Amino acid sequence: MAWRVALDRKRKPGEVRLEEAAEVVSKLRADGAPVDEIAASRQMMSLLERLVSSLPRDLREALILSATEELTSAEISQVLGIPEGSVRTRLLRARAILREKLAALLEHKHAR
Repeated sequence: MAWRVALDRKRKPGEVRLEEAAEVVSKLRADGAPVDEIAASRQMMSLLERLVSSLPRDLREALILSATEELTSAEISQVLGIPEGSVRTRLLRARAILREKLAALLEHKHAR
């Protein structure tokens, strides 16, 4: 239960973690990226944050533990108290939903 409360409080919907943004911007600057590429990267991070926060709670929790905390399926299974197969299913579903939403958004943007 404490884990679920921590996940809910960890990040507000749409909030971008400054450390991540700063790290990406620093890497792009070090690589000599143009300013417009740096801005696009920030926008993409913000978009991904919003898309992840829009996922159903069970999918979002598994995805955050996998992508952000870098836990294995077995570790996520222990944290969430669900079978490891369910963890893998949730991760697949979460990634599929994100892929669909992102593709739809990018397609809509390019159609303009």
